[in-house]
Amino acid sequence: MKGINQIYQCEECDFETSQWLGRCPNCGAWNTLILKNVSEKNIISIKIKKEELAQPISALKLYENNKRYRIGIREFDNVL
Repeated sequence: MKGINQIYQCEECDFETSQWLGRCPNCGAWNTLILKNVSEKNIISIKIKKEELAQPISALKLYENNKRYRIGIREFDNVL
């Protein structure tokens, strides 16, 4: 069974994915994805700041004049 430190990598273009695919979505080559082991030092860690997380709409700061954005598409303008 595939472990957490394994990925599939295309032999043609080096595209990487967590699951096997018959055709590489990057270069279009067939049957070129092979299972590779990934060392811990090659795993990228992403840190997300608290202010970058999803927030309730009530926490958003709106413009003081409550001016609406308009682009000319009525339904979209209603949302904005």
